[in-house]
Amino acid sequence: MAKSKAKKLRDKQIREGKLDPSDLRGHWNGIKPIERKTPTLTELTKKKANKHKKRWEVSHKDNSHLFYLFKSA
Repeated sequence: MAKSKAKKLRDKQIREGKLDPSDLRGHWNGIKPIERKTPTLTELTKKKANKHKKRWEVSHKDNSHLFYLFKSA
């Protein structure tokens, strides 16, 4: 199998005592960025429990709402 042009250039740089470009590439130490952790059962239940809580939550500090009471005769 033939060497690619990039591989030949890398080998030449190493031969000449220069830094190997493959050493400059970032590594993940065994972590694959594609893998995804599935949520646990507790995470799923917490997410379902809190799904619409903040939507209807009325702050007690907010006094912008006015309520009118009418007494019918």
